Amino acid sequence: MFSVRRLGARVGSYATYGGTTGDWRAQSDRIMEMNYDDWLRDKVVYGTAESVTDRLHELTEELGLDQVMFEVNYGNQIPLERQRKSLRMFTEKVIPHFK
Repeated sequence: MFSVRRLGARVGSYATYGGTTGDWRAQSDRIMEMNYDDWLRDKVVYGTAESVTDRLHELTEELGLDQVMFEVNYGNQIPLERQRKSLRMFTEKVIPHFK
């Protein structure tokens, strides 16, 4: 959650930039108010290759997604070998379902 709080603060700082669109302060507040369970439910996709594939298909339909961002180590606490394993599983078992 440290990285999430850092994201919220960074988004909030955009409110002072001239010429930007959107309500950055409201977005920052929304991020800062979310707890761990909120993030797991609404903002991340995780689990087995099958559950990730299913959830990405749901989000693609629901939100009209045409791209996703794969953050293999968002909080900077996952050992390198586990990161490699996750990336390998994603490329071999998830991505082929979206071609």
